[in-house]
Amino acid sequence: MKYEHVVAGTFISRPNRFIAMVDIAGTTERCHVKNTGRCREILLKGTEVYLQKGTSPGRSTPYDLIAARKRGFIINIDSQAPNKVALESIGRILGPCDTVKPEYTLGESRFDFYAEQGGRKVLMEVKGVTKESDYRVCFPDAPTERGLKHVRELTRLVGEGYRCVVCFIVQMERADSFSPDYPIHEEFGKALEEAAEAGVEVLAFTCRTTPDTLELADSVPVVFRRNRTGRMLTNDVRGRRIGLIICTDGADYYLQSRSGKMKATTILAACVAVALVVAVASVCTNMTKNDEVTTVVLMDDGLTCTINGKEVANGDTVTVTISSGNMTIHVDSQAQGRLAVTGLWTAEGATASVKQCTDNPVTSADFPAKFIKHGTYKGAIYISNDAADSDLAPIILKFTVDESKVVVKWGDTVIHNNEVVTFENDSQLNVTTADGASHNITYSGKWSNASGMSSGVSGNELGTSTIIYITDTMYFDAGNGTMDVGVND
Repeated sequence: MKYEHVVAGTFISRPNRFIAMVDIAGTTERCHVKNTGRCREILLKGTEVYLQKGTSPGRSTPYDLIAARKRGFIINIDSQAPNKVALESIGRILGPCDTVKPEYTLGESRFDFYAEQGGRKVLMEVKGVTKESDYRVCFPDAPTERGLKHVRELTRLVGEGYRCVVCFIVQMERADSFSPDYPIHEEFGKALEEAAEAGVEVLAFTCRTTPDTLELADSVPVVFRRNRTGRMLTNDVRGRRIGLIICTDGADYYLQSRSGKMKATTILAACVAVALVVAVASVCTNMTKNDEVTTVVLMDDGLTCTINGKEVANGDTVTVTISSGNMTIHVDSQAQGRLAVTGLWTAEGATASVKQCTDNPVTSADFPAKFIKHGTYKGAIYISNDAADSDLAPIILKFTVDESKVVVKWGDTVIHNNEVVTFENDSQLNVTTADGASHNITYSGKWSNASGMSSGVSGNELGTSTIIYITDTMYFDAGNGTMDVGVND
């Protein structure tokens, strides 16, 4: 696929998931980001980015941010691009097809592609991949309930005789392997493993990328990581990049590729097994004392953490002695964000947990955890600088819309006056004037929840259209409020 009217710029900041501030030829422009994922390891201040100039009249953002340069190579971040690339190259991915239908509805699910091959029915779901570290790529970069639903549906349908495929389009040219991102969404990773075992084809392809083009390139090995009983080895986060499914009985070490399962050598299997025994023994040794807490630490990029004064890194397992049942998790962030900690520990006959986030964006915070009963605790924490990872709750808004003056749409759905709408994720509303003429469009929304969090959005714009961004979603408890939209001439 090819983009028209592409220019280069320098990334400055990202006020929300839809908007980026970019320096283009010395002028700061407010640009639309064609990817609502985090892209934190890509969109860093000073990064060279590429933008497509919009051609639609009345746009409030004149450019779409479509790609960025990272360590000398280009990553396309346009979330609509993978399906276009897959359609252009569907013969390479699936083989010769008699029929191809995009956006195919079957029952209550919609799949990206339906095809027929010599009478056999084929369903394919496509996912774009932009998250990369050391040339190893993974998906998702945030929990994906929609993706989980599709994988489970394909697992069921393969048993009914369909050829079912999940195709990950890696939107960059260099990648050594692809893996599910277990720490981000363990349930999705497990479901994808189960799908592959049931006969769903799990494929991944890199793309040749330039500032204005994206096309399918080479296949990439798909790597899973689990033991025989299916429990994630969370004490070895970096181990998911080794490229093995680790089995407790020492058998069936393999990579998942397009051609099937490729067994590892006995020597390599033995080495990994020994390493696991040493790691588990180390953890168990640290758990022998009472009043101790052993914690697996998972963190977003750009964060540092101390637990009761002990410095820890992402993927570390740390054991601390607790005094009077108190433990403090101190978090520092390179950039302001709404910091959040979610953790759970268990001991014999006891549990402890922490589930907190800051009310406002900050660069550091302390999170206390309380252990009521004495014991030897074992558990894990996840630390985020975007509280969307921690118990996201919806925003429920009642709309007051002057329908004689404006039309408010959420996707393809028109929102009417006095309608109550629930937003599960960050969303955007498109507002247009009812008569197509230029007016001063105004909007004002406020919402809050039982946890004391509150937010809102307001503005006015002279023109025929504007966009309202619902980005400050609630955490732990649903937010309730109102949204007024009209004109003020």
